[in-house]
Amino acid sequence: MPDIAVGGNRSALTTIKGDYDTFANGLDNSRRPNNFGKVKRGRYTGNGTGAATTFTVTHGLNFTPTRVSPTPRNAASAIGAWVDPATITSTQFVISTASAIASGTGNVQYDWVASK
Repeated sequence: MPDIAVGGNRSALTTIKGDYDTFANGLDNSRRPNNFGKVKRGRYTGNGTGAATTFTVTHGLNFTPTRVSPTPRNAASAIGAWVDPATITSTQFVISTASAIASGTGNVQYDWVASK
């Protein structure tokens, strides 16, 4: 698929395979005013244990992000989440939560945006 140019900005739309889910059009390689880095999106689904407060995400990006922002996709995950920059590597990052998410299959659900 060719790049799309809008007002001098370029964007390549791609389908990526995330850690557990496919996130259609999940790669947004656009350059935006006042943000000259890459911005990419993904999705994470994991299992709550009732004790765990960290969830490792294998991001599959072609760069090491400097910032990742998680957004909960369900009520169980809406308990305050963040990514400590110290946990970001070229292949993974860790989502931390303010408290443990209840035990369940597929009940830990986040969309995330990574930027460089």
